[in-house]
Formats: sequence, C-alpha cells, structure tokens
Amino acid sequence: MPSLLLSIAAGALLPGSLASECGFDDGNGQRQVWVPGCSGTGCRANSLDDECAWCVYDLVRCARAYGAVCNETVAARDAQRVSCVAGPQVDPDFAENITVFHLNSRSAGAVPTNMDTGDVLGDLNFYLGQFLLPMECRDTGFRTGFDCNNPERVDPDLVVTKVVMEVDSRFTNYSACNLCENGTDPLFPFLTNRSDCEIGTYVCDCADWTGQGLVCDSLSVGIQNHQSQTRGYWNSCRSTDPAYKCWDGNSQAKAGGLWYSHPAEGQCRSYSTRGSCTWRVLSTSTVTEDCLKDNLMSAVEDAGPDCFPACGQRNATSDCWIGCFFDTLLGTEARHSNNFSGMPIEDVAEGWTKSFRDEAQGGCPKLLDLKTHAALV
Repeated sequence: MPSLLLSIAAGALLPGSLASECGFDDGNGQRQVWVPGCSGTGCRANSLDDECAWCVYDLVRCARAYGAVCNETVAARDAQRVSCVAGPQVDPDFAENITVFHLNSRSAGAVPTNMDTGDVLGDLNFYLGQFLLPMECRDTGFRTGFDCNNPERVDPDLVVTKVVMEVDSRFTNYSACNLCENGTDPLFPFLTNRSDCEIGTYVCDCADWTGQGLVCDSLSVGIQNHQSQTRGYWNSCRSTDPAYKCWDGNSQAKAGGLWYSHPAEGQCRSYSTRGSCTWRVLSTSTVTEDCLKDNLMSAVEDAGPDCFPACGQRNATSDCWIGCFFDTLLGTEARHSNNFSGMPIEDVAEGWTKSFRDEAQGGCPKLLDLKTHAALV
C-alpha cells in the first residue's frame, strides 16, 4: 500500500482537512466519526483528536484501496459498538429491544456471538442446574458427562452477562450453541452429522431434537419458548429416578422462559446497512457467577428458614443443603414426581436481577470485558 494511503487508513491527517474537524469522507468507503474513548486501529484520524476515528461503511471499497488494515478498523469500531452508516441497521419495521443473559467463561467476552442467551426466567431455567452438579457428577451417562465437562458450567472463571440488544423480531428456530473444546462438535451426532469444529470457538446446531424437520435461518435470531414446551426425555421424571434428575426437570418446567440464539452471520457490524443484519448489542453488564449465585442462594434460604439450619453452615455441595434448596424451590413432591410447588419463581428471579443493580443497591461488582478491555455499561 502506498505510504499516503496507509496513513489515511490508519488515521493520519488528510491533505486539505482541518485537524479540529472530524467528519471527512475519504471516498474509499470510510469516514471520520467521533468515538468517545476510541481504542484500536483508526483512532486519531485527524491527527489531533484521539476520539476522532476512521469508520468503515463499505468494506469492499476500503479493502480495495487500503487492504487488510480495513478489517482491523472494522474490528475496532465493532468492539465499541459504533455504527458507520446513517440510519437504522436492524429493519425498523420489525425491530424490538430485548434484555437477555448468558453464562460462560469470562474469556469468551460479553457479546454473545454464536452463543445462546435467555431472558431472566430462561437463563434461570439453565442456571438452576448448577446447584445439582455435585450430585449429578457422581452419576454416569451422556447428560452427566456433558454437563460436568461443559465449560459453561464448570469453568473456574464463570461470569454472567446482561445484554440489552435490538433484534429483528422475525425469529427462526433456536440453535444450541456450545464451545468447541477438542475439535469435535459437543452435540455430534445428536443434532448434527458434522463432527468437526474449530477449537476455542462456539459452534451452533439447529435444535431439531425430535426430527421434525425444523430449519434454522443462518441470519435470524433463534427463539425457543420453554413455557409452551412439553416435557421430553431429558426433563421428565420417573418415580425410580434419583432426586437430582427430578429436580432438574421440575426446575426447568417451573422457570420456563425464553431462550435465544445469536448467529454470527446476523450480527450487525459497523458497516451493516438497513435490513442486512438481525441483532446488535446496545449495552452489556457483567458480574461474577459466584456473586450472582450467592444472591440466588440467599433468596431461597430466606424462603426456607425451617430447613436450612439443620444442615449447619452453608455448604452448597452437601446433599443436605441441596435437598433443602430444591425442597424450598419446588416442594418436597418434586423429588420423585413431575409435580412441583414451592416458593414463587419471581422471588428467585429477584435474586437474579438484583445482581445487576448498582452495588449500593445490593448489586455485584461489574467486570471489564476481556475482549475489549473496556468497562461494560
């Protein structure tokens, strides 16, 4: 790339432009915009202001002129959720805002690209199984092996992230997305005939568990409504089943909620034009899983004052404490049947949402996003 073009792409002063201005369009698919706290490639585009940045609105034209540096600029603007195009990106006729949550390793980042999320009840549906792991992981079988080796359950640096996003409400069928750890799709051969995956990335499989021929559009946000689902093999309980299996199915049924999947192909990029993408992140807030878990435990313990004292000091790995937790949550009938009662699920959900409030209101400390090294607000 000629030295002048490299300077333009990387953020040097353009001939004839004023350093105090930030709005120049170079005619090759990028323009200058103000980005508070600008970081990464393309900052100081006018050679004076650190927060004046290059923003790529036409990647093909930019790459033709400047090469690979345009991809670096796009990645930098994407990380700070900057749009380089005028007007909306998600089709405004179908756009709606949703608030979702996801549990995973902190290293995965706050933006749920190729990941699954849930609303408060939907993520509780998944998360309550965390309390069963000490019992479940003594057992054997596919489900036990999957849960007890799933990095989204057992990673030592788990976090929970709240994401407010704009989505195109023309949803598709839900995809089950999991981290590829060893080069083999975690759900092969149950949902896919493709066995290989790239280690360290998330892989998504269309969740057609019963072989109905369901299709997952690769651009659209997927959705699964657990309030309307009937029990299946994994969440049904027989009288001879161990208590943890019945608690698992009954806690899922009680929480219900919505699950979403967010395909990378549908994610809005800084250059995405109107209607060309289906979801974009508006804000994120991340807390440690330990802090959120403590709030949930306290909510259930407060509802079961007659049971927990017999177990002694809190020990979330003991059978006694786990039994009190689920008896309080679901009622004692849930140990060996598909029936449940227990405390209001709304009280448990309050412990979840409390975690994302300000610390002065009982919320958890907020974490930096390791992928952007920025505070999540």
